[in-house]
Amino acid sequence: MPTTTIPWGDGSGDNLYLTYPSASGNQTISVTSDANGGAARSKVVTFSASGVPSVNLTINQAGVPQQHTITLNPSGYIPKSEDGEWYSLVNASNAYNDEENTTYAQLRLTRGEAHALTWCYFTFDTSSIPAGATINSVECKAKVYFNTSKGTRIDNRDVQMFSGTTAKGASQEATTTARVITFNDATWSRNEIDDVRIRFYGVRGTTNLTTDYYFRFYGATLTITYTI
Repeated sequence: MPTTTIPWGDGSGDNLYLTYPSASGNQTISVTSDANGGAARSKVVTFSASGVPSVNLTINQAGVPQQHTITLNPSGYIPKSEDGEWYSLVNASNAYNDEENTTYAQLRLTRGEAHALTWCYFTFDTSSIPAGATINSVECKAKVYFNTSKGTRIDNRDVQMFSGTTAKGASQEATTTARVITFNDATWSRNEIDDVRIRFYGVRGTTNLTTDYYFRFYGATLTITYTI
C-alpha cells in the first residue's frame, strides 16, 4: 500500500505517515507518526480532489513532560513589625555573592529587652511557574551572618524555608562568619511553592542587655525545577 510522508514541521525532523490502499475511491487511511520526544504537537492535513470540497484532518500527538528550571532572587519581605527591631531592608532582593560582603539587609534584636525576638520573611515571586506543573526540586542558597554566638545571650539565630507560615525542611543556624547556607531538604507541591519564603528568626536571652544583636542578610538565590 502506498504511504505519504508528511513532516511535522516542528524542528524535530519527525514525520507523519499516511497509508492507504489506493489513491481513488472511498478509502480508509491509517495515520502513524514517529515517536514524540518533545512537547505536544498538532498538524492539519488537507485532502483535496477535483470536483469536491477540501477536507481538513487535524492530527494531535501528546508530548512527554518537559523539565524546566527557574532561578529567582527575593522579590519582597515581611518583617515582624516596624517597631525598631529591624534596620534597612533595601538590599533584601540581592542574589547571594560569595565575594561581596558590603551590601546587606539587617535585622536587629534590640538592646534593653530580655527575650526580645525578631523575624523577617523574604519572599519570592513564583507566578511564572504554570499552575499544573509538578515541582521536582527546590534549592535555596542564602548568605547570612549573625554578630554573636548562640548561648546565654542568644537563644535562637535560625534560618529556615517556609511555605506561608508553615516550616519546610530543617532550620540552620547563622554564624559569626558570613556564609552561604543551602536548603534542599523538603518536598514541595505546586500550591506550596506559590508562597515560598525564607525566614530569619532571632531570640535574645536575658543577659548583656546593653548590646544590639543582629542578622545580616546578603541575599539569596532560589532554584526550582519542575515539569509540565
